[in-house]
Amino acid sequence: VVVSGGADSTVRVWDLATRDPVDDPFTGHTGRVEAVAVAELGGRPVVVSGGQDRTVRVWELATGDPVGGPFTGHGAWVRALAVAELGGRPVVVGGSWDSTVR
Repeated sequence: VVVSGGADSTVRVWDLATRDPVDDPFTGHTGRVEAVAVAELGGRPVVVSGGQDRTVRVWELATGDPVGGPFTGHGAWVRALAVAELGGRPVVVGGSWDSTVR
C-alpha cells in the first residue's frame, strides 16, 4: 500500500498494484495533511499523520480508526514526521514550521 496526505484534510491508503484507493479516507484533521509515516504499534500497522492543524494523529491502517486523541503542542504546521523506538517504546518525532522538533 501507499499512504498519502492531502489538501482536503484527509489521509488516503492506496493499493499499489491497482492504484485505487482502499476504502474511505481517514478524516479528523482540520487542515492540509503535510506529512505521513507508516509504523507498527503493538504488532499492528498504523499510519501517523501531521498537518496544518498543528496536530499529529495516529490511525489503524486496516480500519482508519484513530488510535487515541491527537498529539498537540506545535505552534505551527507539522511538516515532517518520523517514527522510531526509544528505550523499547515507540515514539513519533514531529518537525514544525514553529522551528521545533517534538
